[in-house]
Amino acid sequence: MGAYQIRDLSNGGMESATRLFEVLKAQFDWSLVTTRELPRTERWRRGGARVKVTPFSDDWPRWRQRLSGLLWSARLAGESVAFQPDVVHFNDIQSYKAYSFVPRQLKKVPVVFTLRGMRPAGEAYVPIWRKLADEIAAIVVLSEEMGRSLVEAVPEFAGKTRVIHSIVDVDSLAPPAPAERGRIREELGIGHDELAIGCIGAIREKKGQLELLQNVIPELSRLVPSARVHFLGDADAVANRFSGRFRQVAADSAHSANFRIEGHIQNLGEWYAALDLVIIPSETEGLSRAMIEAMGAGLPVVSTAVCSAAEMLGHTDAGKVVPIGDHDAMLQAIVHFADGVERSKAGAAGRKLALARFSETEVARQWASLYQELLPNRS
Repeated sequence: MGAYQIRDLSNGGMESATRLFEVLKAQFDWSLVTTRELPRTERWRRGGARVKVTPFSDDWPRWRQRLSGLLWSARLAGESVAFQPDVVHFNDIQSYKAYSFVPRQLKKVPVVFTLRGMRPAGEAYVPIWRKLADEIAAIVVLSEEMGRSLVEAVPEFAGKTRVIHSIVDVDSLAPPAPAERGRIREELGIGHDELAIGCIGAIREKKGQLELLQNVIPELSRLVPSARVHFLGDADAVANRFSGRFRQVAADSAHSANFRIEGHIQNLGEWYAALDLVIIPSETEGLSRAMIEAMGAGLPVVSTAVCSAAEMLGHTDAGKVVPIGDHDAMLQAIVHFADGVERSKAGAAGRKLALARFSETEVARQWASLYQELLPNRS
């Protein structure tokens, strides 16, 4: 598997890929070629995988990034010779781009690609995507809507899309007993009467947290004084200019009692057990991991109308979907779920769907079936 890692510890796509590896490690031998040493890299090693790291930093000058890209391509070529894979799987377009420079004679096995996110509306798919469509055996999308949208944008993918949802550990996310939930909330500093809202994801422009902070939280604090939004995810103001702007606006806000910046959380399970509601104010997504994890935890979700939101929430009663950029609609949807009965109904619907679609057993079965189907015939 080739995986390009940015510095974010909060990375739903990489967490999904890591869970896939962990669940299937007993059935397949793995070599993982990546760009950074992060905690999840050690998870791969503990599972017995070969891990090859070619360092890459977005802060490097352009010439050094290009050199690192060539070295990464060489490492992929080397693994094609040394590991002799039966299937090559890429988790992002950056890793496939490095592979595209590998000599054609070394590309003798089927290639699988996982599409994690969609490009923003109006933004064209560059030629590398058509090269990908020509070379791959299958592209795995996370929802039916993702598949339709991809084929509309790049018709060459027609006939090659497979829908396999992300893996969620729905057993560990099961809602706790009331007493246990109360204990967890107390430990996390969540008040007994607080409407605890999670906004989960690294602080990035496309995630929409700044607009939420500026345009929704002030009015929410008036309509539901007990509401507090917890921003859970990387918020490194030094490493990311947008995060710095977000933190400055937060510091100047007159509504600081109604939100908290929690930063990256190593174990989100406790937070899902403690929250009342999860919101996704993003401008673009493929299928938000926070959405399906929240559903697994029995929490209602309010999301902008990003890709897959209607399929997961609007058609299942597991939450509400609002137009992108419609701050009043986002506010009214949150207020709707201030009612505990409404939260319970939507949470139960989401949990039911998660058990059927996202369980480790079912998703692992689908991936194992795809890999086995692509394995070359052996004498």
